[in-house]
Amino acid sequence: MTLKTLSLIAAGVVALQGASISQAALPPCGPDGGNPFIAFARNGSDLFTWRGTPYPNYFVTMGLKNLDIPGYMLMESGGNLLASRDEGCSWSTVATLGGEEWPLNIAPAPGGNAYAFGVNRSTLYRVDFDGQSFRATSLRSPVSNILGLGADPFDASHVRLSSDRGQIYDSIDGGVSWSPVGVPASNGSLNYRMAFDPNNLEHAVFGGATNGGWVTFDGGQNWAPCLGLSETNGPVNLFNAVISPVNSDYVWVMALDLNQANGGHPSGGRHFYLSTDGGQTFEPKVDNGSGVTITNGPEMTCHPRRATAFAWAWGSRFSGMYVYQYDAVLDRMKIAYRPDFIARTVEYYRRDPRHLYVGLEAR
Repeated sequence: MTLKTLSLIAAGVVALQGASISQAALPPCGPDGGNPFIAFARNGSDLFTWRGTPYPNYFVTMGLKNLDIPGYMLMESGGNLLASRDEGCSWSTVATLGGEEWPLNIAPAPGGNAYAFGVNRSTLYRVDFDGQSFRATSLRSPVSNILGLGADPFDASHVRLSSDRGQIYDSIDGGVSWSPVGVPASNGSLNYRMAFDPNNLEHAVFGGATNGGWVTFDGGQNWAPCLGLSETNGPVNLFNAVISPVNSDYVWVMALDLNQANGGHPSGGRHFYLSTDGGQTFEPKVDNGSGVTITNGPEMTCHPRRATAFAWAWGSRFSGMYVYQYDAVLDRMKIAYRPDFIARTVEYYRRDPRHLYVGLEAR
């Protein structure tokens, strides 16, 4: 695998390889706009500052997603749901959350709508857009620990979520009422995440401790084990998964091969794996180590145009911020580093996905 590492020298910016600013599409506010909760990560040799108001004492940005209306975005940061209609240049508050409700992840829905939910918690919101304004409605979750949520790409009122056992619940009225569908994916006591196919709610991948992962193509009526996650066919922790919006056959997961972890493998057992058959079989593509840090369950984001590419971020108050982009076709990793930020999530700039938005956390 080819690694390319760049040092970040402009405040609030992540730099990756790509075209120069003059060749690239940028948000309308350019280098002088922005928000303190995100940085604009660019793929270029030139760096610019994404300026904003002073940072608060503490915040964390976990939810950061493009909506299906061009230029519209939704973000949860520092206990606020925020919406933008100008590619992240300006943001308006949709809702202020209670102290136990955040951080939240975001699942876009058609028509500029979305759902926001707390992983391993019961916090659940529907965010409606009526063509003029956004409105957030608190919903009652059918489960105490939500492990994933997906919206029907053709009907914003049709939504599904997963319990901590991989039981899928279905709603056709925007999350007001719920019904279980299918059977649970796992009988294990510790599970991590469910990823729904953004193009087909019948397709989902579920990850758990020791037993690895399972995939369904019929809405949870039947589940099949994910194969190839251990070189010894041993126990695996599957922490997170994403299904490509470009091609549903491409599924990225982060998993821990426990035999490798306990056997002194150089990677510590941590890998990103790729499936090209919808999640039935996987091959390791990115290993922890040698300049790449893979933690348990990072938030991954699929490239909006290439099923073979994805991105994630990692950071701590001691090490600084790293943003990674990987493309399986080229077997190439781009790494950007800045010492004075922490990053939790990334989202591609849709108009020119050579660039990324980076969700920040105060140090």
